[in-house]
Amino acid sequence: MINSACFNPSAMTVNQVLDALTPEIRQDHKVWPKHLRGLTAVLATNKINQGIDPQTAIEKAQNIIITIAHYFGGRSIYLPANEKLKMVLRDLVSLLGNKHKTNWIETFKAEFPKDKQTWPALLAELFDIIFRFYESREGLQPGDALEETQGVIGSISKYHGGRALYFPQNDKLKIAIRDQAVIKAFNGQNHLELSLKTKLTTAQIYSIIKKKSHTDYHKNTL
Repeated sequence: MINSACFNPSAMTVNQVLDALTPEIRQDHKVWPKHLRGLTAVLATNKINQGIDPQTAIEKAQNIIITIAHYFGGRSIYLPANEKLKMVLRDLVSLLGNKHKTNWIETFKAEFPKDKQTWPALLAELFDIIFRFYESREGLQPGDALEETQGVIGSISKYHGGRALYFPQNDKLKIAIRDQAVIKAFNGQNHLELSLKTKLTTAQIYSIIKKKSHTDYHKNTL
């Protein structure tokens, strides 16, 4: 059964996006900005080095990068590759450990009243996004979620530390999910119904179907 949320990319929650991902979309480089592919590769490599099989490692890395892009997309953060980062991470871990399930992030950001866009304040927000992903989506206990969160930020810092790190909004991924939902729901006669559901024109619906048919033809003739 197709989740109706898939027909409206702009309204999809991050969990709906993750639940709708298929191997075909995960492997389609056209829907993954080069920068996000690079970050995914870094996180996946770390998991592989920990003994996780490559396919699972890639999927787990994709999931966390998708989550970051969903909430943090369109913004940049500076991550120093030195003791400054470690010091702030220690403060975050200590604060979260003492104020678990409270509005700890606002407490931390209150230390930067003049500029909410300073890198420690943005790091706190990024830290919170990743921690909540591991705790709620992955079902990890707080201590394990903290460890995973530090590992992700540490890996990203090694890859991109000392420079401004931009997380693009991955709209192409959501559009790919919508298009796949359209293809699955299309029965040859319901183009008008799908147009109303997706707020696309019937011409756009036919274009999505035609593109899929064209792709399948070339696959079958290889």
